[in-house]
Amino acid sequence: MWWNKLVFILATAIISGCSTTSNHSNSICPERPNTYVKAIGVYDGPIADLALLLPDEASETDGFWNLAYVYDAGRTVNVRCQYSDKTNLDIHLEQPVDQCRFQIVNETSTIFRCR
Repeated sequence: MWWNKLVFILATAIISGCSTTSNHSNSICPERPNTYVKAIGVYDGPIADLALLLPDEASETDGFWNLAYVYDAGRTVNVRCQYSDKTNLDIHLEQPVDQCRFQIVNETSTIFRCR
């Protein structure tokens, strides 16, 4: 059942089994050779604080986080891109963003953008 998979994704705040492709080169998580983005986490503040955020809305194929309140409170957002080769890239979004959105294109491609 798709709902069980979605609950797992939301419980871990990770978009599982997704990657970025060259068609989506302006995605927050950059492409890397010989690997792909396997999961994405959105955090309120430093990743070390473990304040992992659940999407405000999510379905099987898309969802978003409203994030203006984080910046309004004087904090910042951080994104962790987890790659299939078990490496991570942490991205500090110092400039305020109102929203980050994901769209799952297929099992090996997702678009993840913040504005």
